[in-house]
Amino acid sequence: MKNKTKITSAKKKRAKTTSPKIFLPPKGKKEKGKNKPVREFPFSGKISVQPITGKKSNISKRKLTNNNLSEYQKKFPLTFQLNPNAMAITDFATSKFIDVNKAFIRLTGYSRKEAIGKSSFDLNMWTNPKDREKIINELKMTGKSKGTEIMVRRKNGDILTMIFSIQFIDIHKNRYLLSIAQDITERKQMEEELWKSRENYRKLFEEHSAIKLIIDPETGMILDANQAAANFYGWTRNEIKKMKIWQINILPPEEVKQEMKKALTQEKFHFDFRHRRADGSIRDVDVYSSKTEMNGKDVLHSIIHDVTEPKKIHEELKKSETNFRLLAENAPDAIFIRTGRNFVYVNNATLRLFGAHSVSQLIDQPVMDRIHPDSKETVGERMRLLDENRTAIPLTEQRYLKLDGTAVDFEVSGVPFIYQNRESSLVFIRDISERKKAEKALILIKKAVESTSEAIGMSDPEAHHFYHNKAFSELFGYTPEELESLGGGPHIYASKEIAREVFDTIMRGDSWYGELDMTSKSGRKFPVLLLADAIKDESGKIIGLIGLHTDIFKHKKAEEAILHERNFNQAIMDVLPGLFYVIGTDGLFIKWNKNFREISGYSDNELASMTPFDVVLKSEISVGQRALEKVFDGKYVLFEAHFVSKNGTTRPYLFTGTKLIYEGKPCAVGIGIDISERKKAEEEIRILNESLEQRVRERTTELEAFSYSVSHDLRAPLRTIEGFGLALMEDYEDKLDPRAQSHLQRIRKATKNMAELIEDMLKLFKITRTEMDVIKVNLSGMAQSIMDELWKSQPNRHADIIIAESLQDMADPRLIRIVLENLLDNAWKFTGKQEKARIEFGSTKIDNEKVYFIRDNGVGFDMEYANKLFSPFQRLHSVDEYPGTGIGLAIIKRIIHRHNGKVWAEGKPGHGATFYFTLQSDHIRHQLI
Repeated sequence: MKNKTKITSAKKKRAKTTSPKIFLPPKGKKEKGKNKPVREFPFSGKISVQPITGKKSNISKRKLTNNNLSEYQKKFPLTFQLNPNAMAITDFATSKFIDVNKAFIRLTGYSRKEAIGKSSFDLNMWTNPKDREKIINELKMTGKSKGTEIMVRRKNGDILTMIFSIQFIDIHKNRYLLSIAQDITERKQMEEELWKSRENYRKLFEEHSAIKLIIDPETGMILDANQAAANFYGWTRNEIKKMKIWQINILPPEEVKQEMKKALTQEKFHFDFRHRRADGSIRDVDVYSSKTEMNGKDVLHSIIHDVTEPKKIHEELKKSETNFRLLAENAPDAIFIRTGRNFVYVNNATLRLFGAHSVSQLIDQPVMDRIHPDSKETVGERMRLLDENRTAIPLTEQRYLKLDGTAVDFEVSGVPFIYQNRESSLVFIRDISERKKAEKALILIKKAVESTSEAIGMSDPEAHHFYHNKAFSELFGYTPEELESLGGGPHIYASKEIAREVFDTIMRGDSWYGELDMTSKSGRKFPVLLLADAIKDESGKIIGLIGLHTDIFKHKKAEEAILHERNFNQAIMDVLPGLFYVIGTDGLFIKWNKNFREISGYSDNELASMTPFDVVLKSEISVGQRALEKVFDGKYVLFEAHFVSKNGTTRPYLFTGTKLIYEGKPCAVGIGIDISERKKAEEEIRILNESLEQRVRERTTELEAFSYSVSHDLRAPLRTIEGFGLALMEDYEDKLDPRAQSHLQRIRKATKNMAELIEDMLKLFKITRTEMDVIKVNLSGMAQSIMDELWKSQPNRHADIIIAESLQDMADPRLIRIVLENLLDNAWKFTGKQEKARIEFGSTKIDNEKVYFIRDNGVGFDMEYANKLFSPFQRLHSVDEYPGTGIGLAIIKRIIHRHNGKVWAEGKPGHGATFYFTLQSDHIRHQLI
């Protein structure tokens, strides 16, 4: 029968797929409150380029409405659409296109509808994933990527070569990616043709519709110019070829040389220049220069695009947008434009008013969503009248809702307005919530004053009492009218002189705070804590006086109780037999008992400026510091150190420490106990143990000699019995009847078992005495070699063997092999009758501890007898059925215990068994070192 062996690994490798986070954020992870459409207009005219900060926007599902697109295309995107290079604006969070220009549509073959809302990945535009990875890495490092040459797949499958640049832009606090791609497929093809055929290259150069120049970067000479260049500049080709480039470029020659050097080293390929024509006119141009070779020399091949008109249009747009921004964005009141039912424009004041972080939270959202239910009917009617009559609506009070659901009161007016060629409404809002709050606050203050437990009284500057709250009446027993009839506030003062002092202090503009005695209507005199101050108008003039009165009679009683408690605690500390101490976070002693002062020999003044490290040995300061750190981390500590008194006396102490709050601050509190006597007793015990160990070693030596002597004396008669038994079998087998032969075989078998028992007993004794050598052991490899030997002994067995890979631990290799040999041999032996045996060696975690196991599907055992398994000579199966002496598991137990580990077993009759063991060999090695 063919061996069937299955080796499996406990650790399975998993394939990892890396998805760049910039272009493809994880799907399904949306941040609540940020799935709002992108505001497209008005554009402020300012694009801020920022590097990657590591923080990603969670804005998702952005879309452009038809109204927004229309206005967007009239403003900034006009330049965007006219650009000859393919341009796209991508949502940073989703990597989806939100806009593409005509050049993009022309070059890629995708329509605007097909591109918007899709990513470059969705359109399968990337031919080489490494190009994309390179751009992503540059974005992560510098916040932009410029001049990267990439291969792009068109819709029809054609491959284009492009120079690709990308950078971050912020439009109204939203983050996008602006991509610019120049199609250089034709240029690349031209360069290839140059190498193949100079004649074809010249023809392509001269007849191309784009303006082209060949320039010597060293001299600045224009080596060649095509007919398009002659048509554009107004000179003939021969005239141009006699000129230097700085005769066309209006920059100084030195600057032109510097720019050519950048192009030659490929540091830069795109340039914004101004060129002079033959008629003296100056034109704005985009220049794309790349290095090529002519007659064995590096030259610059430049392609020029006239961008004068698009640039003028862009400048005009910037001026228009700047004026709009100055007018609307800097308005003190909130302004928004409503078309239909939705917001189409909001200024900065509107964002602040509604608590919005970006325009996308309001743009294209229904205005009615921001109206409080109490005002919905009124606002709806006003919007209807405004849309139908097209007449202004006067100022009225309405209630709106902020984005967080907070209700706010506004004064609102609206006028008809034409926006994006549509009838709209221009709405002005003024926040009156503060005024409303102030009105409510006055009511709340009155309620608070009436409901507070503090007795509050008010009078005019002449001390005529005019108001006090309910707590004042309860404390003093007077109504405002009664108190005023008796002379006002000064009447309740127990001392008229104090009353005059309080009023004079307040009228000077100062506050008065302190304790004094006052008298109630019933004549009861009691202590009061008074805070009195002036009431002033806006100009600072004193128009009244206010006093807050707190009955501190109970407080005084409480202070007396606290003082009594402190005295009691101090008495307890002073009678403690050991040292008592409290330490602050600055390390200084806060409190100590009488014993501490007397034993240390320091005065209270000296101890007040000392730390615990001043009263221990210098060599033990680090121990004390670590202990104090643990205490302030909230842990209980117990450590020994030598206490050093002022006169130099040193005694061993056991110190404790724990954290508590003392007078509102964290501190360490503990006690110190003199352990001199205990140390003395420990030393005596140590000496006694050493003598006992010596005696044990002597007895062990004697026992070893005795054991080997006994084993030798026992083996001699056993060999004699075995020898004569074998002689009888060989010489008299034909003369003995079957019964005699059976008796003789049983005698021989018994002597053999006796010899095995003696051998196993000697092994058990040796294991307990053998010196250990702990090193790192490959348990998986060791188990595999053991199983290989078992296979060789029974090559026809059918079994699945599963050994976990890379199991390593610190152990004595010789002893741990005995453990694995015994356990695996048992598993092999007790699965011998299984049609398909299964043996597994692996590891697991139990109570956060690494545990090794050997599991089989053999005969198993009854857990009732599990406690007998690891005792010598204990067997749960007959010798005839499963041979053995019963010593193996006892040997395993002693080896595992020597490794400071544990061993146990689980099983069930007929369902196999699992043997577990742990190793703590690192601890053993540390002890040996």
